[in-house]
Amino acid sequence: MTNTTQASKIDDLAQLRVLRSAGSIRQQIRSTEASGDKMLEDSADLMKAMVAARREAAVAPHTGQRAIMRLAKA
Repeated sequence: MTNTTQASKIDDLAQLRVLRSAGSIRQQIRSTEASGDKMLEDSADLMKAMVAARREAAVAPHTGQRAIMRLAKA
């Protein structure tokens, strides 16, 4: 086997590793984005429940404001 052939095989293996890594990273990104979307939906549902509970309890408007602001910042 010549040096050129060996170098070509090493390049092919390196490219294969890069493609596998890229595929794995692509899957991780999709999974992370889906998790982020779910977290946003859950946070919105929680915010809605917190505001509704405060309104239904007929308490002072500032009641629970600190918790609502913490959720909004999260």
